[in-house]
Parts: sequence; structure tokens; C-alpha cells
Amino acid sequence: MYKLLNIAYMHKKELFKGIFYYFLFFFVITLDQLIKHRLRSSGGVYVCNQGISFGITISSYFYWIFFAFFFLLSLYLIFKKNALFKTFFVIGLILIFAGAISNASDKFLFNCILDYIYIFSGVFPIFNIADIAISTGSTLIILSLLNKNNNNCV
Repeated sequence: MYKLLNIAYMHKKELFKGIFYYFLFFFVITLDQLIKHRLRSSGGVYVCNQGISFGITISSYFYWIFFAFFFLLSLYLIFKKNALFKTFFVIGLILIFAGAISNASDKFLFNCILDYIYIFSGVFPIFNIADIAISTGSTLIILSLLNKNNNNCV
């Protein structure tokens, strides 16, 4: 009986994890796109970045090759090893995918990525929520891969 209750608890825990993952994915995209829409429609201050994250400039052709490469690499990493399903690793991938999809939708619809966060003007690149998600996700993946002993956290 205890074993059945423990299995039910584990399934419930995994269900909540899955719901959180989906929520995080759609929250990042929705927040970034709502801010961008609000800035475009109200005449707010933003920069139309022709490149990729943090103002790095590349041609549109290379942008889509870059996007496809990292998308396929991420899928490979997900299915490569069971050990990569650590919580921080998965959250990192979700943040990277959400940020990449948000920026890719801008690139597809407007042929540029809207950047709107200014910190230390002239010193630090202008960026957006999607860029923050990509950077945070990359950091979580690196920390997750560095810590191979713990399956759930850093």
C-alpha cells in the first residue's frame, strides 16, 4: 500500500513539474511579446535590432541557420542521455527555447528583434526579456552539467 501511495505522489509531483514547465515557457514568450506590442503600439522607445541577441549582427540567412542548429542541438541533448533531465537543465532549455521563439517570431514578422531594456547606455548592449531568458537558461544548463551528482538542482 505504501508503495502505491509513493508512486501516486511521484506522479503528482511530475505532473506539477510539467505544468510549471509549460507555464514558464508561455509566460516568457507572452511577457516579452506583450511588452514589445505595447512599445510598438504606443510609440515607446525601442531599437529594431537586425541581428540576434545583445545586438550581435548577422545576416538573416545565417540567423535561421544559427537558430536551426541550436534547436536541433537542444533536441539532441534532450534525448541523448537520461542524466540530462535534471530540473535545472530542463528549465534552462525551456528558457532558451522560449527566448529564441520570441525573438525568432520578431525576426520573422518584422525582420528585426525589438530590444527595449537600456542599462548603462553605450556601455552595455540593449536587450529584451527574451535575451534575459536565453542568458539565464544558458547559465542553468552550464551549472546543471557541471554538477553531475545531483539530479534535481545545482
